Amino acid sequence: MSKTTIEPFLMAILSQRFDYITREMTNTILRSARSGVVNTGRDFSCAIIDNNCRTVSVAVASPSHTGAASDQVRILKELFGEDIQPGDCFINTCSYYGNTHNGDFTIFAPVFYERKCLFFTLTRVHQADIGAPIPSSYLAFAKTIYEEGLQLPCVRIQQNYNDIEDIVRLCKVRIRVSDQWYGDYLAQVGAVRTGERRLIELCDKYGVDTISNFLDEWQEYGASRMIDEIRKFPTVVLTAEGSHDPVPGVAPKGIPIKVKMEIIPDEGYIHVDLRENTMENVAGGFNLSEATLKASTLTGVLHNIDPMIPHNEGSFSRIKISAKEGYVVGIPKYPVGTGLATTNVGDRLTAMIDYLFAELGYGYGLAEGSTSIVSCPVISGSDWRHGNAPYVNELMLLGGGPGLYGYDGWITYGVAQDSGVLHQDSIEIDEQKYPIMFDSAELTPDSSGDGQWRGAPALKIVMGPRKKPMTIVYFNDQHHFPARGVLKGTSATPSEVAKYNVETEEIIEIPQISEQVFEPKERIVIRSATGGGYGDPLERDPELVKWDVREEFVSNQRAREVYGVILDTESEHYTVDYKKTQKLRTEMKRKRGNDK
Repeated sequence: MSKTTIEPFLMAILSQRFDYITREMTNTILRSARSGVVNTGRDFSCAIIDNNCRTVSVAVASPSHTGAASDQVRILKELFGEDIQPGDCFINTCSYYGNTHNGDFTIFAPVFYERKCLFFTLTRVHQADIGAPIPSSYLAFAKTIYEEGLQLPCVRIQQNYNDIEDIVRLCKVRIRVSDQWYGDYLAQVGAVRTGERRLIELCDKYGVDTISNFLDEWQEYGASRMIDEIRKFPTVVLTAEGSHDPVPGVAPKGIPIKVKMEIIPDEGYIHVDLRENTMENVAGGFNLSEATLKASTLTGVLHNIDPMIPHNEGSFSRIKISAKEGYVVGIPKYPVGTGLATTNVGDRLTAMIDYLFAELGYGYGLAEGSTSIVSCPVISGSDWRHGNAPYVNELMLLGGGPGLYGYDGWITYGVAQDSGVLHQDSIEIDEQKYPIMFDSAELTPDSSGDGQWRGAPALKIVMGPRKKPMTIVYFNDQHHFPARGVLKGTSATPSEVAKYNVETEEIIEIPQISEQVFEPKERIVIRSATGGGYGDPLERDPELVKWDVREEFVSNQRAREVYGVILDTESEHYTVDYKKTQKLRTEMKRKRGNDK
């Protein structure tokens, strides 16, 4: 029987139906997960992949989770072959079997229709506790996977829709907050089973032939849309270099990153070549996994592509990635650690690709955004309010975004790979759920990169335990090498972390990446990373500068010295003195040799 062409209206309906199913899976986790990092911070993703290992729908997922989700299904099929049955469910936490990093628990299941496997529904949830030697899922100093948490390399965890109790028990005995983990696990299972039911209903309604034809044409549509988009760019080869901050004991001079990108409009490809990176795998968790290498690269490119283009395997296939095995920015060589693969170096790679696109000129690219999760520390200890029960959770307080053409940086951007998908914690709820006290959490003036469109202001946080000691694990980047501006935009203020004694008022210097115990009299002081500026600050709309000063994002002094804007602050709403502003800006441009 020959395939029929899917009518445009049906293509639109079916694409939205798949999107809706993925969103329903997402809501299942959001409403039923137990840990704060999931049900509040939203550090999880859902996807639908077809039996040909092609991503169909990712909806509102984190790019770091789903950029290489189809590879997870491919690896599963290589391992199990025909031994995949209805009612099965699989779990993976190992980055050498298609997972992102050990902190992400991937739960996924096949979807059968009329005894034939058509799809896989996949969820990937970040856990704060994964049974690692320290209470954290980010392991900066784990040299190998043997020093990481629970390693489950694509194993079956459900059969005939029932838990395999041996595997569940193995997980529970290793994880400090086992009930919290199991609640999140049930939420993931609920999501994949919700997706399974809805996909079966979809096949009942439209028939398997129509759905199969749609899957093929949907991928072709994604590829053709991406080709058309790439053809709008010039033929060009671009290169950029940058660095992750120094890491004592792991990379004392920093981790250099090199990106070469070739845009080939005639062929409809963008080729990102990472083979010029020369730092071999380090004895720590900063090595990218193969999944995050692909996801970080895809994310950087897709930031600069029409967002209406489907994020499916067809569009992804037009972005070619080349990398070497055994390098930090490359494919890891077993068994090196990849505990920070979803953050730090991966975010640097994404931000550098954004930066690289700006070399095409005004209107292209972004400044570099936050690549540091220093404001998302993992807290742990025993809660005196609940019989000294253990607690472990990652707080989501997020970093700032970069300026881009036409827009200022997003305050709750997070990090480059997630780009606003994560949600900001309510500090009041954090204080209710955990024995923690926030002295302050406020945006700081003059912290963002300046530009015609500025970066977001940084968040300053002062917090600590209430009655008993608390362990805080944190991971700062952009302290030594802050986010860079583009096209005359300036760099952001460096991020910072320190310890403060409330009794002596002493500021204590601590490492920028560490596990520290804080006593009730001590506080951790964090200034988040944030984004650089885009374009010339002297071209910023004076009315926007006025607004920034009123909101205390920018000081009046900086408005004058950097933006060349003179404000009359006598009135409540402030006013711009346009005559003096024009004169000052002309003088400032002349002094720097720019009289345009």
